[in-house]
Amino acid sequence: MISFLHSFSQEKKRNRDIIDFDFVYDQNTQLEFEEYIDIGLKVKLRNGKQKTTRGYSKGKLGWRKFDIKVTNGKFIKGQIIVDRQKIKKDNNKVKITINPKKNKNVSKTFLIEIPYLLDFDLSYSKHSKKAPGFTIPIVIRAKFSNNKIYSSDSY
Repeated sequence: MISFLHSFSQEKKRNRDIIDFDFVYDQNTQLEFEEYIDIGLKVKLRNGKQKTTRGYSKGKLGWRKFDIKVTNGKFIKGQIIVDRQKIKKDNNKVKITINPKKNKNVSKTFLIEIPYLLDFDLSYSKHSKKAPGFTIPIVIRAKFSNNKIYSSDSY
């Protein structure tokens, strides 16, 4: 009887093993400027159920069930913190390797490319007055490797 209960318990644990997962991150993050990237996992269990991790995925599955290694950054509670100095040496990519602690066979690696500055220029408004006591409005324009252009006016 005891061995039956033990084998039933082991089978129940195996049914909760992680057999696959998908990586997601906040697409609204302005990777050009921000150093924190919220991430999440959508997990498929052996018993067919699906779960999501805490944080960005708004699930209940804890991050302690995974080994997470980050090249050119670090991982803390559902966030990747980008090391801007290190990514320059590695083609501006953050590499994330994730595997469940109880199933090392299910390991996946993901890359997030961090856009870098290609060009910038400073100019001033053509309608500004160049006289003592008047400020000259400066316009800064920056172009990044993902073809996004940011422009700001400062006074």
